[in-house]
Amino acid sequence: MSVHGFAGIRREIQIHYDIFRQLVARARQYAEQQRFEAAAVMAEIAANYAMCKHTGLFVSPELEQTLIEIGTTAVSSPKNAPHTKRRHESAQHIVHVLTRAFSIGGDSRFAWRWIQQDLKRQHSVALTRQGASPVPDMLNVAVKKTGGQIHVLNQRRGTILDWAAVLREISSSADAVILHTHPYDIIPVLAFANKMHTPPTVYVNHADHVFWVGAGVTDILANLRYSGQDLAIRRRAIPIERCAILPIILSSVQRTKDRVTAKHTLGLAPESIILLTIARPHKYLPFRGQSFPEMLLPVLEAHPQVVLVAIGPGQDQAWAKAAQRTNGRVIAFEQRSDTALFYEAADIYIDSFPLTSITSLLEAGTYATPLVSRHPHAGAISVLCADNPALDATMLATSDLTEYLAFLERLILDPDERARRGAATAAAITAMHYGSGWQESLEQLYAQTSTISCREGISGHVSRPCIEEVDVLLPLLFREEPDLWRIFQYHLRLLPLELRIKVWIHLVKDRYHPRPGLLLPEWLGASIEKWRSTWQMRSVQ
Repeated sequence: MSVHGFAGIRREIQIHYDIFRQLVARARQYAEQQRFEAAAVMAEIAANYAMCKHTGLFVSPELEQTLIEIGTTAVSSPKNAPHTKRRHESAQHIVHVLTRAFSIGGDSRFAWRWIQQDLKRQHSVALTRQGASPVPDMLNVAVKKTGGQIHVLNQRRGTILDWAAVLREISSSADAVILHTHPYDIIPVLAFANKMHTPPTVYVNHADHVFWVGAGVTDILANLRYSGQDLAIRRRAIPIERCAILPIILSSVQRTKDRVTAKHTLGLAPESIILLTIARPHKYLPFRGQSFPEMLLPVLEAHPQVVLVAIGPGQDQAWAKAAQRTNGRVIAFEQRSDTALFYEAADIYIDSFPLTSITSLLEAGTYATPLVSRHPHAGAISVLCADNPALDATMLATSDLTEYLAFLERLILDPDERARRGAATAAAITAMHYGSGWQESLEQLYAQTSTISCREGISGHVSRPCIEEVDVLLPLLFREEPDLWRIFQYHLRLLPLELRIKVWIHLVKDRYHPRPGLLLPEWLGASIEKWRSTWQMRSVQ
């Protein structure tokens, strides 16, 4: 990057930091005025902004402390709450907290696969912002098998403070609470602010590369990989003794079709070589003027038997252009949950670019498919790359485009190499991410929660913005994230009525076209949307 480019990124980060500080200051002002509902929502808006617009921070001690003060002051404790009785020799009742659960997405699947694997314990789930969206059947079934319950908090009448109180009540008899929440979700921080009245809290570090809130109430940080743990220690002030490694858990795979049959079922030629990639759309956005399909055109044009299948990006201009140049050998789908047949058909799996998708890599590897990843972040810390202990020895990864294309050509031309590398990949993943291997890591985590002391504060040194290589790259990689007023719009229904109307009018004046329904409180809006969805389904039937 040029000196001028670096200076521009520094200015951009400083602007983001200044806006974030203003939002935090407003939250503190509301808290001092005892307008706790407004303070809490403003704090959540600040956290969401810092997640989307990198500020040079990965945690904010001031924001965490503000939320803890609100939680201890304005969120009621459950009746007969246990005082200091937080430790248990053997965890038996676990409460998982998610912001929203969908059939697509690694964090949701992580939660229900955890529950499916750990059947000897009772597991309950609290969803903070699920609203009218249906709870995935897989999650319902997994929880029911353990004798637990699912609670959708924002379908209950009340405010964000009321839902935090409900979460505190739900969790009061639990032996451990597991947070799988979105980075900006403040409800668990409010609920578990008083550490003497809550069970040990484990935060799953699934968004380890962005700002998140919750460090102030996290007793144990469950990192999915070592790069995430390293960043948490350096930039979130999480002590090493509060860290654990818990690999992503995968469901056992039973092939229903061999590759040739799977290709035939999908309408693809049996002799074709399928390059597969699966991720959410934002992970394929062009980076430094280059798009994912454009990067692969040299291989596709040199090898007419190769077909690129992508699930997630959809048919935008870059993908449509690549399909035209290859006579239809680039096939791009929108996001979908029925991916098993595509995994079965794939000869080579290619990681998303420029952002990695480690869950998809692991799932592909379980089908004995060789993996290739390009991380264009030479010299940057590996938290932006596809690092994973199970893949380090088997995945072909590089930052150099020429070497990356050479890796692909080697696998395309050598079926024996594909088979050898695919088998080694599946064996390595099985040992760490399945069954007894994964359960061993989980038992170590539970044991750690039984001995760890309560978390008390965050070091102030991480409150100052930092400009390392990862800080420079994040604004480049996440340029399409929503702006401040889009973020306000998403949280509008949580605000008290007076502020809700004020912000709604501002959005109208700035031509954001907010829906009139956003003036409803969130619980009422969710109830109406759920009723409307049920009515529409009945009408179709």
